Amino acid sequence: MAPQADQELLDKVKAITAGPDKELFLRIVDTFYERMEEYDTEPLTPEEMAMIRESQAEIRRGETGDWEDFKRKRNL
Repeated sequence: MAPQADQELLDKVKAITAGPDKELFLRIVDTFYERMEEYDTEPLTPEEMAMIRESQAEIRRGETGDWEDFKRKRNL
């Protein structure tokens, strides 16, 4: 990645982590990081990418769930 692109990415990360979606962003980053730690060299499947795009659309529409409710339903 070119230095300018690196800086643009860092600027975007800073903006996201200063906003209301900070926790979601951090969970997503953690998920990708964990995949890397497991030496998962497989790219996301088209189905996984479709699920991510749909989830992003749901968030943009304000269709989010309660984190505590999610954890309770899964005994987390």
